[in-house]
Amino acid sequence: MITKAPIIQQHELTMLCNNRCGFCYNPVRCLKVLESSKEDRHRNIRIAEISIEKGVMAVCLTGGEPLLAGNHFYEVLSTYRQAGCYLSINTNGRLVTPRVADRLSSLGLKSALISLHGTCDLHNSMVGEKNAFQETWRGIENFRASGVRVVPNFVATAKNIHGLFAVGQELAKAGFKFMTATPFLPSWRAASHLQ
Repeated sequence: MITKAPIIQQHELTMLCNNRCGFCYNPVRCLKVLESSKEDRHRNIRIAEISIEKGVMAVCLTGGEPLLAGNHFYEVLSTYRQAGCYLSINTNGRLVTPRVADRLSSLGLKSALISLHGTCDLHNSMVGEKNAFQETWRGIENFRASGVRVVPNFVATAKNIHGLFAVGQELAKAGFKFMTATPFLPSWRAASHLQ
């Protein structure tokens, strides 16, 4: 089979996010008030259809926070699934209730990359939300209970690198054998790009 598309593709469903990370790489988020629109549904479904036509075999649904895309999130997921694509998600995990995790698992979601930028207060500080760590950790547990493979991801900046070892310890206690750590990418919100 000849493909005219990447074998693995990230499909950014929305710019909306329920975190306020000071190191966010997404420059569009600073340009306008973020609102979901009817055009998003049409655009996202069309992107999925074109991607499938071009031969994409694996897709990672991302954002912003992809679970804020609205109900068409599940339509997009189903479109890729019907084409036999490997399905993953890049999420902060905060909206992953047991019901959401079970639904995603039943729709063929295989893996979830979940952002974890410290333990407790450090993570909350990094993402700018008071109870984010607890909500993210519950999302991780909910995905694991539903059979979705979870890969925790730590974005390392000058503000949180000291917490990397503690995250690894916490994950090891929970039975994780691995995690990923990615370096901070200079972004529009990082003053002087020194983070």
